[in-house]
Amino acid sequence: MHLQGKGPWRLARPDVFSVRRTSVEDYLQPMVHEVKVSRADLLSDLRDAAKRESYQWLSCETYYVLPSGVAEPQEIPEAFGVWLLSGTIETGTLDVVRPARHVTRKLPFSVWMALAKAVPVTSDHEARQRELGDTGTQNELEAYTIHADPPCDAGSA
Repeated sequence: MHLQGKGPWRLARPDVFSVRRTSVEDYLQPMVHEVKVSRADLLSDLRDAAKRESYQWLSCETYYVLPSGVAEPQEIPEAFGVWLLSGTIETGTLDVVRPARHVTRKLPFSVWMALAKAVPVTSDHEARQRELGDTGTQNELEAYTIHADPPCDAGSA
């Protein structure tokens, strides 16, 4: 995918970027989740085709996550999945109301290397969870926030 009239750099700063925990590049299965808290925020994002293309270029699946009532799933382009939050963040449920279109995507080498060198950001919540004894399994999908804004070379995609 190449953006017409644009240089070789892409700016993609998704709210959540996750990859499988693996050392095998082909198994990463990168995913993007864009969280929208208001209708204005969503509509602004939907008007920015270059931003959406950058997210798709970076991931196998791209999702919009929003509270119920902000938009109807059919308002979101079909290539994108939709997660809806019903209720409050503390007590509500988060449901996939439409899965994202899956596209096999291999990350560009520069992005893969930035991820390989990045350090996961942890929170106090993870320490508290370990105290409870529930540490999950090695095979679960693990999401990391990274300390890098890697340049993405469109020519290597």
